[in-house]
Amino acid sequence: MVVCGRMRKQQPLQKEFARAEFGDRRLSARLASIVGALSRAPSDGLPRAMRTTAALEATYRFVANPKVTPAGILEPHITASCARASRDEAVLIVQDTTELEFFGDGRVGLGRVSTTKLGFFAHVALAVSAGSGTPLGIVGLRTWARTSPPKASPARKKYANRVREGKESERWRGLVAEIEQRPLPARRIHVMDREGDQFLVFAEAERLSSNYVIRGKHLNRVLVENGSGYYSVADAAIAATVVLEREVRLASRSKKWQSSTIKKWRNPPRSTRTARLSVSATTVEAKRSWALLTSEAPAQLRINVVRVFELDPPGGEPPVEWVLLTNLPVATTADVEFVIDCYRRRWLIEELFKALKTGCNYEKLQLESRKTLTNALAVMLPIAAQMLRLRNLSRSDDATAAHVMTTTQLAALRAVTPTLPRHPTARDALLAVAALGGHIKNNGDPGWLVLYRGWRDLMLVELGLQANM
Repeated sequence: MVVCGRMRKQQPLQKEFARAEFGDRRLSARLASIVGALSRAPSDGLPRAMRTTAALEATYRFVANPKVTPAGILEPHITASCARASRDEAVLIVQDTTELEFFGDGRVGLGRVSTTKLGFFAHVALAVSAGSGTPLGIVGLRTWARTSPPKASPARKKYANRVREGKESERWRGLVAEIEQRPLPARRIHVMDREGDQFLVFAEAERLSSNYVIRGKHLNRVLVENGSGYYSVADAAIAATVVLEREVRLASRSKKWQSSTIKKWRNPPRSTRTARLSVSATTVEAKRSWALLTSEAPAQLRINVVRVFELDPPGGEPPVEWVLLTNLPVATTADVEFVIDCYRRRWLIEELFKALKTGCNYEKLQLESRKTLTNALAVMLPIAAQMLRLRNLSRSDDATAAHVMTTTQLAALRAVTPTLPRHPTARDALLAVAALGGHIKNNGDPGWLVLYRGWRDLMLVELGLQANM
């Protein structure tokens, strides 16, 4: 959240990007300038955000420069995110994939994301404080495009097609290994949705002495015979003893198709309600799949299973049920609750993608190649994460206003908010910013979108204030 032109003080996000190494200091300075402009008004698009034709042309040259890569752009931000994460006892590494779709012909390097649309895929890792739920920043990114025709169903069943190298599913295990190379003193817990339910992912986490919480998909996975009579993960989960009950507020969910060709619900729609949930836990010994080579994974792995299921859902509503697979302990009620809370933080990455696509209008960028689009993605993902971080800080009194705005910005805020306390906390300041964006205090805590609307208005006030200095 910075202003263009002469700046008395850079915001932390802009400082992070200024440390990027491209072998040319001018490129690092240009990146910091781009981040400053986009942070001020991320939804405006490049032409409006850059303000001048010269700045816009410089931005286009930057994202097209052969020296500039997504990895190079993100490296200083990832380093700073790891530093923030090291302050916590445990940090969640939340992974997920999103489709990025673009309209218009002639964009080089894009591939199919559905039968009718072009774009590419982004697999992202977001660091989140396990204790406070504060987003700490982006710590991993992989992108790819499907440029070859889809394989017919018989071809997908051939053994040759299951070779690990080049498989899209390898992104889950690969990013675990990549992030484990980072200097993160805090305990790392990799959190994934059902696509991450892979024996190789479990084995990789065990090999690297890391933890995971992954929602189960392959519940028919065969167990080692131990005399219990349970044949699969599902059998063991259903038979497990209930260890606690709790109430959870469920948000509403609209219709969402799994694809444009297969009319199947990815997640059934639902209305807002409070669900009464039962939780059970057990431990199983899962067998390695027959399709895996002995060199790829051990013959069996010990996995803890936590089942969360709804009691007495309202009429017409499908019951909530999760089966979570983890190597975190489940010996006590507190252990099990921690596993559940880790997985509940996973929704933050869905919010990240929404902030990227709606708050930053990323899919509306008029860039002409996958290279320029992925470079722009590396710039905008941390800005989207910053949106979520500001929302979290607006709900906490632990930080001062100096953590979220410069002295000039605070002066601008005082000019339009006479009731601001003399020594405001970050929450005081951000609630005042949200009010500029149209937030009504009686409606509860502000979301990231209304906060950024307020930031945009505050930046205009700041520009006027600086003009009179």
